[in-house]
Amino acid sequence: MNRVTYYGMGPGETYIDKHHSGHHGCFEGTPASMHEDYIRPQESGSHWDCDYVSVEGNGMCLTAACADENPGRTFSFNVSAFTQEELEQKPHNYELEPCGSTVLCIDHQMAGIGSKSCGPDLLPEYRVCSDNYHFTFILKPEML
Repeated sequence: MNRVTYYGMGPGETYIDKHHSGHHGCFEGTPASMHEDYIRPQESGSHWDCDYVSVEGNGMCLTAACADENPGRTFSFNVSAFTQEELEQKPHNYELEPCGSTVLCIDHQMAGIGSKSCGPDLLPEYRVCSDNYHFTFILKPEML
């Protein structure tokens, strides 16, 4: 499953506080073309403010779309040849080993990139502070 199509912010990686180089549109790519060569954060290559994402290959397609009761609700996603566990465990990029599959991660909300570790604290509008979350999305598998 190596073809990715989505509607959201792109074509490069975008985050809630790091998206001004992108624009809304329909974009295509592959997990390899969407890979950002750094381990931290694990959601590298994220695409923010998306309505849907489809991953297809080998005669199959999996589409994720927001189904929240809030019509303005969107999500972030990233695709990778590496599992979250692989990214967490390996300290250096050259040690990463592809898992042999495409890993699709969907995030309801994501805090901004900045943090006190490398600068000032995040502005309030880029923080995720709630104790309760509600998000609904649809996963639609198809044979092509």
